Amino acid sequence: MAEEIHSANIVIPWCMLTTTLLNGVLGFAMLLAILFVTTDISSALTSPTGTLGFPFMQIFYTATNTLPGASAMISIVIIMDICAAIAFLATSSRIVFAFGRDKGLPFWRTMATVQDDSAIPLYAIMVMALVSCVIGLINIGSAIAFNAIISVGVSSLYASYVFTEALLLWHRCTPGSIQHARNINKENWHAKELV
Repeated sequence: MAEEIHSANIVIPWCMLTTTLLNGVLGFAMLLAILFVTTDISSALTSPTGTLGFPFMQIFYTATNTLPGASAMISIVIIMDICAAIAFLATSSRIVFAFGRDKGLPFWRTMATVQDDSAIPLYAIMVMALVSCVIGLINIGSAIAFNAIISVGVSSLYASYVFTEALLLWHRCTPGSIQHARNINKENWHAKELV
């Protein structure tokens, strides 16, 4: 989607580095806050909500000592999860649409179709919603398998950010080491020139 942004060579790296640093700092602050108010981890894990896989609910209840306070904090987490799910669905369906448009997926004609009345790629959205539901069904069979699949996805996402940011940093620190495509000799080129 970088082709839709003005001055992408400056805006995209700046956004990637800023979001990585901001999310890292805020995530670490949240981790410290949760660890500070967690008095007994084993009781949070064995609580009724902990056995369902949501020990943070018991941690919130223990920290506030009131049901309304814990409910308000839990509601904030649920609202953030809903907003994140909508953003993930929009992003992933946009990627499926872009791959379909570039003929990079099976059934690419269907995936690249945009509805005339709503101007949205409805088939790409439906495919990604179905994939999300199927991945969610894994949790019914085995929570360990579900967590393993999600962990691989999250680790891959972070690895892709680190790899891309490392290449951007290398490009900035060693000027002239990576050539733009328009400056590459058409007969003789190397893989590092295309990075």
